[in-house]
Amino acid sequence: MKCANHPENDATGLCTGCQRALCSKCQTDNDAVLCSRCVIAHNNAVTRYFFKQLAISGVLLVVTLSVLRNSTMAWQTITTLALMVSFLPFGWSALTRYFPPGHHYFHPAARFMALSFHLFVAALLGWLVGPWQIYKAVREIMKARSANLSLNQR
Repeated sequence: MKCANHPENDATGLCTGCQRALCSKCQTDNDAVLCSRCVIAHNNAVTRYFFKQLAISGVLLVVTLSVLRNSTMAWQTITTLALMVSFLPFGWSALTRYFPPGHHYFHPAARFMALSFHLFVAALLGWLVGPWQIYKAVREIMKARSANLSLNQR
């Protein structure tokens, strides 16, 4: 079998994403055999996912600040509440990995209490994992863009 990009070379593997035959020059340095188009598509999907996470956090921050801007609370309290709300999705996803949010309660009052407690703990946990998740998102976006640039220059 010959390489899809270099018909003069013998193929050494198949791309696990698109099943195209690839020679050793066309394969990327990943654990799985991938062509550059599939790596770029994967990196773009990762970038979209992390952009969506950052956008949701940013929208929650702006909405909370706009709702609380005319309140009589101190600016420190408003900022704290806005950050708590913007980090809430990060805390919710981290907490839900280990503790499912109250779906096993049959009585509505018990389910409401379990979800309320889950929300409260997620807001507190968001303070711990939120900054790390934002750092990780920015780092992964930069890494994916850098990898795409290096693949495009080949």
